[in-house]
Amino acid sequence: MQKLKNARLRADCQAFIEDDNLEECLKILSEYFRESQEVIAQRGRLNGLRKEERLGTIAPDELRRERNKVRTALVSFVDENILAEEPDEVLEGIHNRILIASCKDSPTDWERLFPKTRYTHRHIQKYTDPVLSEFKNPDVIIFDDLNCPGLLGNRNEMKRLALDMPLAHLLYFGDSKSNPFLESKMRDEQEIYARMGNANTHITLHARLKELLEFRQIFGPPLQTYIRENMKDKLPLRAFISYSHRDEDYKNELDLHLATMKRQGLLKVWQDRKILPGSDWDDEIRQQMEDSHIIFFMVSPGFMGSDYIMEKEVPLAMSLHAAGKAKVVPIFVKHVEWKGTEFGRLQGLPRDEKFVDTQPNKDQAFATVARELRELIENWDR
Repeated sequence: MQKLKNARLRADCQAFIEDDNLEECLKILSEYFRESQEVIAQRGRLNGLRKEERLGTIAPDELRRERNKVRTALVSFVDENILAEEPDEVLEGIHNRILIASCKDSPTDWERLFPKTRYTHRHIQKYTDPVLSEFKNPDVIIFDDLNCPGLLGNRNEMKRLALDMPLAHLLYFGDSKSNPFLESKMRDEQEIYARMGNANTHITLHARLKELLEFRQIFGPPLQTYIRENMKDKLPLRAFISYSHRDEDYKNELDLHLATMKRQGLLKVWQDRKILPGSDWDDEIRQQMEDSHIIFFMVSPGFMGSDYIMEKEVPLAMSLHAAGKAKVVPIFVKHVEWKGTEFGRLQGLPRDEKFVDTQPNKDQAFATVARELRELIENWDR
């Protein structure tokens, strides 16, 4: 039972941190670690920042930097204090969280079909409503399309939810012949259909849901099952982050946006803050880079101005790239002239050289980068 609680607590904390909901993460940590001085200190630190923000005594950039420090501290605390389990062990802790996406004018009485007293881990919402944080990665998503006026009108919302929640099993409440992904030629929609069960009456709905949950308990979430059966010799891919210490905040942001892929077993990330005391850092960096599948260049004035990066890390990375031993991906962090460099012809992210620091929503920019990297990793052919 304690293993179950640890798995849920760790997953919830990581999800809140990834969403930048540090307040909610600290709230649940405070319940489990009442006497922890670190949790108390970070909660006080965050409360102080919120007060300064209300009073207007802290600049937006400074507020963001200080919140990132709290975020980094919470990531370390969760990693060190909440035991991480292997994927198969985590699967023992399924809570059967069910997200029901209902049509705007659906005549289906979902409250009667799924009473709260019996289904304590379900959430019913309209398709376009924002998903509650605790249901952002449910065990099953039920798509209501059976009695909706104008069938298939929810296709885009179904696709959005399915792609945003790759670990969820899917259940389509409608005639199988009217499933919007049945005859699709698009790869991502074919993969959605492969994850999807079908229930075409109120009577079969609960039976099909039970089958999906039982299947999940045996074989795990769709993406984890796919990884174990088809990509176990390739994953996780190892990634190396090459960056200037002036861009520590941006490096931490990137690392947090890769957290979902790390938890799913797709990616293992290394950066120089992981060098142990007493190690030869020059040898360690070379070894880690040579062992990596992907090397990220955090492109910025600090990156371009670093002699060590430009004279040591970049030539080694580009030689590995040329030999087909690794793939170099520039991440455009802060606006700087980078054409004419050894990596000047490589496709970077965000696309069209939209440097992160020039975009109004930096979290959205990093989320776009993470989505592109997921596609690269899931289609890895080396």
